[in-house]
Amino acid sequence: MRRPTVMLATALVILGITGLSGCTGEEAAAPAARTTPGTATTAGTPSPATPTVGAPGSGTGPGCPANEDRLPPGSRSTSTGDLDHDGRRDTLFLVYDGMNRIGVRTATGLTASTRFSVAEPSELQPHGFVVADGSSLILLSGSRQAYLFAFVGCRVVATRNAEGGQYRFDNGFARSGTGVGCLRGSDGLTLVGLRAEKTTDGDRYQIRRTVIEPVQLGWSARNGPTSVSETGLTREAAFHKIRTGYPC
Repeated sequence: MRRPTVMLATALVILGITGLSGCTGEEAAAPAARTTPGTATTAGTPSPATPTVGAPGSGTGPGCPANEDRLPPGSRSTSTGDLDHDGRRDTLFLVYDGMNRIGVRTATGLTASTRFSVAEPSELQPHGFVVADGSSLILLSGSRQAYLFAFVGCRVVATRNAEGGQYRFDNGFARSGTGVGCLRGSDGLTLVGLRAEKTTDGDRYQIRRTVIEPVQLGWSARNGPTSVSETGLTREAAFHKIRTGYPC
């Protein structure tokens, strides 16, 4: 079977917004609980023995302890931000080896990954970043949806929504959202869901933003407050703003 190619996408995928215009209640296929050497499972709850690697977001910790695993053969990788808070950039990778995996290779020499199952016709893009509370988050983006993961306690985990499924964002495939991105503040990044919606005059658009709040540094996430930003936009301007104006 031909292995898909992983490429960096040029546009942000779109958040599924239901109810409060935030998290989708849809449940992604849950990763299996079986692990491979050096691989963390997404099943279960945080372990009391989860390693602590210094103050989240401080950039002054020791980072994750190295293990003997390396990047899997055939994996495609991309540089990302400092996910283990040691002040050095890390690496994200995807591998399709009969057991699709998304993983992190830290600068300290730890390799950790977890399985994923998505229904996407297009290439997938992994993108990692740290938000204001110190949570190290990963968006795995496709043309239909984006799936939220976290790197916490030197493990890659699938972030769960309120219903217990994987927290995921819709890109318009289910006609429930229009974007996902980050707001930049004095204390760092905030992950937000974005929706272009018509204003009352029916001719212009506004952008509704829903804050996505990590719980336990990304083991799960929940919808936060919503607000309206730009108003009076044309449809084209609203979609362009969502695609380009909220980088993480």
